[in-house]
Formats: sequence, C-alpha cells, structure tokens
Amino acid sequence: MFYIYCITNNINGKNYIGQRKCPANKTPETDKYMGSGVYLKRSKEKYGIENFSKEILAITEKQENADVLEKVFIKLYRANGKAEYNIADGGDGGNTLFYASNEVKDLHKRKIKATMSSDEVKNKISLSVKKVFENPDVIEKLRKSHKEAMNRPEVRERCRRSHIGQKISDDTKIKLSNALKGKNTWSKGCKLSEETKEKIRLNSTTAKKVLCVELGLVFNSIKQGAEKLNLDVGSIVKCCKGRIKTTGGYHWEYVK
Repeated sequence: MFYIYCITNNINGKNYIGQRKCPANKTPETDKYMGSGVYLKRSKEKYGIENFSKEILAITEKQENADVLEKVFIKLYRANGKAEYNIADGGDGGNTLFYASNEVKDLHKRKIKATMSSDEVKNKISLSVKKVFENPDVIEKLRKSHKEAMNRPEVRERCRRSHIGQKISDDTKIKLSNALKGKNTWSKGCKLSEETKEKIRLNSTTAKKVLCVELGLVFNSIKQGAEKLNLDVGSIVKCCKGRIKTTGGYHWEYVK
C-alpha cells in the first residue's frame, strides 16, 4: 500500500507533498513518518517537529499510481503557490534544482567544484575506478558493448567526425603511450575476419593502385611500386597527395 501525504508547517503555512510505502504493521493514519525533503528537514530543525501536521491525501495499491498522484498533487499545490518545500516534480525523482533560486544553484555548483577539486576525493575516485577495471567481467562487457556499438554505421560516423581537425600534442601522445604500456586494450586478442582484413587493405592508403607517370607503369599498391623502384613508401604517398612534386625523379598519381 502507498499513500500521498501533505506535511504542513503550522507556523508559516508552508507545506510538503510526498509519497510513502506504508509499513506492513501500520496504516497511513497510524504511520508517524513526517517526510524527508531537504528543505522540510531544515524547517523541522528550525521550528521543531511538534509544529508540523500531516494530512493523508490519497491511498493506492500500486507504485506507478503513487508516482502519478504525487506529481498531480504537487502540480495542483504549486498552482496555488504552495508545496514550497518540494524541490522536484515528484514521482520517480527529477531535477531537484529546477525550482531552486539562482543563488542556491550557484552555491550547489561551488560545493561540487570544491569537492571534486580535493586531492582526497580524486584519489578515492581513481582507486574505485581502478578496482572496477581489475574485474575481467567488466573488461569483457566493455569489449562486447564497444564491438556492438562500432557495428552501427551512425556510431562509426560520429567517431570519424569527432576526430576531424583534432590535433594531439607530443606530450599527450607520450602520456597515452605510457598509460597503455603493459595493459590489455579492448582489441587485444580480437581476431579479424578475412572480410574485415580485406576492407582494411582496400581502404589503406598504400594499398591503392598508383601510376608512375614517366615510366607509364601501374602498380597494384604503393608498396609494390616502392619495392620495384627502390623508393620510400611515404614519399610516394606524399607525391600522390600533392605534398611534394616528385620522388626518385618520377611523378606519381593514384589510379582512379
């Protein structure tokens, strides 16, 4: 059994709307519970609980009905300028700062920022995260979810776009390298299918057919051309992309 209640401050008239699952050995009328909202708690500490009264507004057998009724009563009370102690909209929770003043919101932000900047909190978070990732089951779940996500075209496109124009500093590259040394990455041990290998080969820059203009020779790949003429693969790539004019005395082009 669930019930919706209204707690009223008999001194200033402010009230709080809430819901509660009635204990098995009590009825809504005999249950002495007096609410637990943040503002309500502060008010009870200030005025004393003896200056508050409780009214039962509705009784229902189901949780989902209680969620709906709580939201309805809060909305009705607010329409009349009441439910001053309620922060959220009721039901299964909500944005508890939505109805708070800008001063309260700013204070909340400053508290969170101050807490998160503490070395002690940072160390606790770091240790808890490390502990989670020591669990092989967690690693396996992440590997599977990542694989499933990357099979979706829209996810791959978002990943591709997110890296366009992104530049990584040398310091960041070193940090990433050091952080990954000796660790199992999500892709370690994954076996690629022959189809995937072929796609990688075809999409590879060095796997594209190229033309040596002066000799009129077409090579199946840049690597093949470099080996035949004893040239550097990277230089042929730069030549094909127009970054340099020639390499080894030859002009190079991709075959379309």
